[in-house]
Amino acid sequence: MDMHKGFWYLATPYTGFYGTRHQAWCMASDQTALLIRHGICAFSPIVHSHPVAERGGIDPRDHDLWLGLDEALMEAAVGMIRCRLPGWERSRGMSWEADWFQRHGKHVVEMQPWEVPKLP
Repeated sequence: MDMHKGFWYLATPYTGFYGTRHQAWCMASDQTALLIRHGICAFSPIVHSHPVAERGGIDPRDHDLWLGLDEALMEAAVGMIRCRLPGWERSRGMSWEADWFQRHGKHVVEMQPWEVPKLP
């Protein structure tokens, strides 16, 4: 994995996930691990933020707080991988993230769960 080529921002559903927030975190962790095992430098805001919110007493549904933090990471990312886990199509955060990446001329790559996407 060449860390000098940057990282990919992995978007997965959280509050829109069909299940609990913990299950959403587990699925995001699984998909992040899959990408890393295949040599893709991936960062998941859900994998990072869920335990921070739980342990730190921060509201995990505070979109203004989390999207503001995510925006700094999106700035630094090569592009976004949108993983179509259950609930992705109704995820307010994923929609906002995809729009942001497209407005900034960055790649948005689709990913089916458990399938490694082809990257540009």
